Amino acid sequence: MMYLPFNSKLKWNLIFLCLPWVCLYCVTVLPAKEPVQSKGRSLLLMKSGRIVSGEIGEGAGGYLVKNQAGSMLVPYEDVVFEAKDLHGVYLKQRNSMKYPT
Repeated sequence: MMYLPFNSKLKWNLIFLCLPWVCLYCVTVLPAKEPVQSKGRSLLLMKSGRIVSGEIGEGAGGYLVKNQAGSMLVPYEDVVFEAKDLHGVYLKQRNSMKYPT
């Protein structure tokens, strides 16, 4: 059996050769963590009348919305209601009226 001296230059070369593979493993194999305060897939009715859908969680100063288009932070003051579906938005809006007809 042949013994190879493990000098410091060889050790650093091995570290730099293995480092990209370790990083690639961490990115592809280890699962990504979801936000802790995620509320699941739901809708936001904005004051402008726009409806935003996606996975909604709470962030600093507003709702954090993630969907296929990307993610955005919607300030709390721009949102009228949050609900699981359109029927839920309708019910919340109807219940907030003074004299529903």
